[in-house]
Amino acid sequence: MEIVVPSQMKQATVGHSVVQASRPCSVLPPVLFGIGVSLDHSYGSRALLDMLSRFGFCITYDEVNRYKQSAVQCSDHELSLASLDAFTQWSADNVDHNVNTLDGTGSFHGMGIVSMSTARSRTISAHFSEISVPRLQRVNVAAIVKNRGIPIMTYISSGKSALSSLIFKPLEEVKFTYEPDVSVSPLYDLVWHASWWFLDCEHPRPNWSGYMQHVSKPFRECPPAADIRMLPIMDMNPNDINCIFSTLYFLEKQASLLNFNCVTFDQPLWLKAIEVVQATGLNVVCRLGSFHVVMSFLGSIGTIMAGSGLDDALKSCFGPVTVKHMLTGKAESRAVRGHFLVDAALHWFEFKVTIITAC
Repeated sequence: MEIVVPSQMKQATVGHSVVQASRPCSVLPPVLFGIGVSLDHSYGSRALLDMLSRFGFCITYDEVNRYKQSAVQCSDHELSLASLDAFTQWSADNVDHNVNTLDGTGSFHGMGIVSMSTARSRTISAHFSEISVPRLQRVNVAAIVKNRGIPIMTYISSGKSALSSLIFKPLEEVKFTYEPDVSVSPLYDLVWHASWWFLDCEHPRPNWSGYMQHVSKPFRECPPAADIRMLPIMDMNPNDINCIFSTLYFLEKQASLLNFNCVTFDQPLWLKAIEVVQATGLNVVCRLGSFHVVMSFLGSIGTIMAGSGLDDALKSCFGPVTVKHMLTGKAESRAVRGHFLVDAALHWFEFKVTIITAC
């Protein structure tokens, strides 16, 4: 095989095809298995899988279906992520799926939940997410989904908004002593801005995120990859208060196994979740998703800087309609890019004035 086929990848693929063709009932070649699962995920066509399996290029559709049933039946998905050596939090949001992709009729709209676990060190994460799926017997769908859903709870409101009972602590009470990281220094910020004076076509100034990753790499170890798992989906309107209450109740039970209960929502669901937690006393910490935190921060900049000429500066690079969305925090990627450009321009003028004054 090495003489006829020079590529090692093709050698493995052809070799697995030969083994599968010679021993079809006793071998599941990894390459053909992965091809079959990937094609089913991308196209969902039984005819395509059956055709390729007859040619010896992937496993059969029945074997792919058996793998998916085994993955659902496997009990290891519950909480092998439940390790005190890992940080686990949950995120809940809308799930949309077009059952009919041509006209969108019968689209599914429900509440989806995922868990995200990050190990403290790479030594722990080496076996953290490597969980094998045993090859189990095929069973009826009713037996697979039995007792695997999220129980629906009814939220009974007291008639008074629970948000009105929230009391914010004084700012002085939430302050704490912070020791700056050696990898984060104001000097790095100054060097990045000063590099504008030394750039050329062959050596452009790096983007801020890439620059900070480069300078901080010697001081810190990159975090290990997170283990992300999908929990049962609720066939309810995510904005329904009963759906949110059922989600929080389910996550409280899950979090009790880890002694940590943190869940993130997007902004509309987060406000309702805060109200439910405050009214029912659930032991759950609701956080606003990081993306929506950035959107809220960018929107606050647009509100504070209204009438300052910031919109005129941004319009020199972006269209008027885009700038309007940028200042409200909607066009997040363009807003971050635009604010970096304005910040770089202001520093350029500041350095120019400082140099002229010094001369």
